[in-house]
Amino acid sequence: MASVRVNDDLVLRESSASAKGAGLFATRDLERGRRVLCEDPLLECSEPSQAASGRRGDGSRLSDQDMQRLARLPAGPGQPFQVLSGAARLPLQSLFGDDGGARLTNTIKYNQVRIATAKRPMVGFYTAATSHSCSPNAYLSHNETTNTLDLYLVHGVKKGEEITVSYFQDDYACPQSVRAQRLQKWRFVCACACCTTNLAASDARRNEIKRLYSEHDQLDIARLLHCTSLAREWHWEAHREDEYVWDLATCVRTIIQHMKDEGLYGLALTWVLVDYAKHCEKMGNRQLWRENMREALQIREMCLGPFHASTRDLANRIA
Repeated sequence: MASVRVNDDLVLRESSASAKGAGLFATRDLERGRRVLCEDPLLECSEPSQAASGRRGDGSRLSDQDMQRLARLPAGPGQPFQVLSGAARLPLQSLFGDDGGARLTNTIKYNQVRIATAKRPMVGFYTAATSHSCSPNAYLSHNETTNTLDLYLVHGVKKGEEITVSYFQDDYACPQSVRAQRLQKWRFVCACACCTTNLAASDARRNEIKRLYSEHDQLDIARLLHCTSLAREWHWEAHREDEYVWDLATCVRTIIQHMKDEGLYGLALTWVLVDYAKHCEKMGNRQLWRENMREALQIREMCLGPFHASTRDLANRIA
């Protein structure tokens, strides 16, 4: 089986079970919170067609080395990672041929990732090989300060285990039928526990998360509307405000539990924890506020690293 060593922690090798026919695998037992990959993005662009002229989204030219790396990425389902072929160089005509750069456009469409911490879609060389799981063991983020794609483990992995991320960072609550339809882009059938053995329970939890989010929004709107009447009916409205905060906190606490049960230890979980901490503070419980803020910080460090601007901002709020 063809393989390429990425670093001390990872190896890239062929895998029929992976979304793109190849994946990143652990070379040893690795603990959660470890950054297993850090690489410069090959390309940042709002539209893949922007790169058909050999330019980045900011207008700068792609280097020959970047073009060589792009040429080694698959342009669609069933196509191999050329990095596993052993060829030293590939003709750039494979990207800019008679088709006017159509292969380059397809390569970017197929391999670009949308990351919660990035303003635009990005293409990374090794991150393009990272396979999908609806209950992933890693989180992919973009660090604006260093302009790198960083891959952190949110669960510990054993030697030989594949590293997976969610291709739907911003839409983790969608049911399996929706996820399966979206994965058709890669002609990939997810076989994680959430899509197989635990399908019914997983769908029930994710549908409940979506319902609770809707209920939370409605409660928050109602609370704000009642707050406008405080000047007229201060005592009654003040009591209602407490009730609304309690109901909001109950909603968010249940969402947090469902997300943990689903293994969704991503950036979204930190936002929910911070929201819950705010409700605890409004109820006068500073101890619960601090506990949830600290847990949010731990998970954010696990997803983004301790030096990411977002992590430092949250740490400063707790200090």
